[in-house]
Amino acid sequence: MKQHLPNLSPGQIEKIARILGDTEFGLTGSQIGHILKQANINDPDPHATKWKRLQIALASCHNKAKNSTCVYNFIFHSLEPARYVGNKQDFNKRQEEIKDQLRLLGSVVRIKHRV
Repeated sequence: MKQHLPNLSPGQIEKIARILGDTEFGLTGSQIGHILKQANINDPDPHATKWKRLQIALASCHNKAKNSTCVYNFIFHSLEPARYVGNKQDFNKRQEEIKDQLRLLGSVVRIKHRV
């Protein structure tokens, strides 16, 4: 049975972008570009700050598709355990902050990855 993924609000998409694009604990600019490409999401402004670049890319794909599937796809790609071998602290921080944001939707979205 396929898990139903609730739609995200613009504010939630922005918060997810801020978490994953955080200066101290977020993805690097090159990681963002690679994961956007891997998730088949257009990168409309590669020169923007990391969180803003993500917010623009994720909001654009969300608006085009009229659902949040591409945002969840980016989250799952960005939390792939292989990216965090030797860096469990960053993985745990990002995963917990994303899970906290998704809990606000009133349903549990399972992120099964462990490092």
